[in-house]
Amino acid sequence: MLLPGTANMQYLNLELIRAKKTGSAEVERVCAEAARAEPHISRVVTRSQLERGNCSRNTIGRAFTLGFFGPRSGDVFILQEPYYLFDSSGTSHGTPYGYDTHVPYFLDRKSSLGSIASRSTSMTSLRLWLRCSTSRLRPDPLDVF
Repeated sequence: MLLPGTANMQYLNLELIRAKKTGSAEVERVCAEAARAEPHISRVVTRSQLERGNCSRNTIGRAFTLGFFGPRSGDVFILQEPYYLFDSSGTSHGTPYGYDTHVPYFLDRKSSLGSIASRSTSMTSLRLWLRCSTSRLRPDPLDVF
């Protein structure tokens, strides 16, 4: 009942599900159970869970929620354990783990006093800092970071 897709986002064959008179939520649940039984699988989330807002309220759950777009997203989402790939070679940039989401950057201006900070910063904050640093506006560092 699966259509071709990426290893971490499975699409159900909705036409076949309708023909078999089975509910898609039930098929999602069975697929999720099967995926959870595989080695090196960290989490599995279904479309139904995301549509109902039934996802963990942690960093990983938030990543699933923010990455979900109903008209285009799959039906079963599989997250492997850290440092595991579904393929035998290559890379991944689609996990919510720190090594996939960390982007180092360096900002310098005369008023920065040469300070070094290592902390999580949103892209919105970085964009605001860059916009303000190239104009006469100066952000309050506590508001930006």
